[in-house]
Amino acid sequence: MHIATVTRNYYSWIQYVHVHRTTIKAGTFFSSLLLILGFITVKLLFPSVYFDIIQEDALLETLQAIVYSLSACCSLVASLCFYHGKHTHFAKLFFIMSVTLALITLEEMSWGQRLFHLETPTFFEKNNRQHEISIHNLAPIHDTIHYVYIALGTLLTLCTLLTSIPSVLQGKLPWCSPLIQCMPGVYTILYFLPLAMVYSALEYFRADVGTILVWRDQEPVEFLLSLGFLQITLVTLIRFGMSDSSEIPNDTGLERSHLR
Repeated sequence: MHIATVTRNYYSWIQYVHVHRTTIKAGTFFSSLLLILGFITVKLLFPSVYFDIIQEDALLETLQAIVYSLSACCSLVASLCFYHGKHTHFAKLFFIMSVTLALITLEEMSWGQRLFHLETPTFFEKNNRQHEISIHNLAPIHDTIHYVYIALGTLLTLCTLLTSIPSVLQGKLPWCSPLIQCMPGVYTILYFLPLAMVYSALEYFRADVGTILVWRDQEPVEFLLSLGFLQITLVTLIRFGMSDSSEIPNDTGLERSHLR
C-alpha cells in the first residue's frame, strides 16, 4: 500500500476519533465495567466455566498474549512516530515499552513452549513454580511480583486521575506533564484499579477474602491490565496525530483546526 494512502487513512482515523471522542470515552468506560460485572456473574452463576477460562493457557491467558502483542506493535509505531517528530525522549520511552510488552507477550506464551511442544529445561523444572519456561514464575521473582502488580496498578490508577487535574494546576506540577501526555483519561481507571485491589486483598487480607477470592482470580484483572496498556498506546498515537497536524496531506480533506 502506498505510504500516502496509509497516511491518509491514519489521519482519517484520527479525525473520526476526535469527532466521536465523547462516545468513545463512554464506551471505553462502560466496556471495562461490563467486563468486570461479566466476570463476577460468570464466577457466581457458572463456576465451572469460570474455572476453565482462568486456567493456564486457557481463554484469558491467550487473550492477554494477543492484546499485549497488539500493544507492543502500537508502542513501536508510536516510538517511530516520536522519532520522526524529533521527540527523542518519548521515542525512547515507547521503544522500551514496546520491548517490554513484547517480552510480556512471550512470557504469557511461556516462550512458545506449549505451542511448539518443547520440553521444560532442567533449570526451569527445578526453579520455576509452574515448571515451565518463564521468567516471572522463577522462585525469587514469583515471590515479589504480586507487590509489583499492586504498585503498578496503584501508579497507573493515580496517573489516570492526574489527567483530570485542571490545566491551571498542571502548570504548577511540571513533573506530571509527561504522565498526562502518555496516559488516557480517568475513563480508563477500571482497567488499572482492580489489579491493585485484587492483589492487595490476596496479599494483605488473605484470611478474610479466602472464600471470595482465589489466586486464579488474578487472571481477569491481568486481562484488564493488558487492555489498559492497549488504551495507553492507542491514545498516544491519537494524540501524536493531533499534535503533528502539519504532516497531514493536502488531499485528506481534514481540517487542521479539528485536530488541535
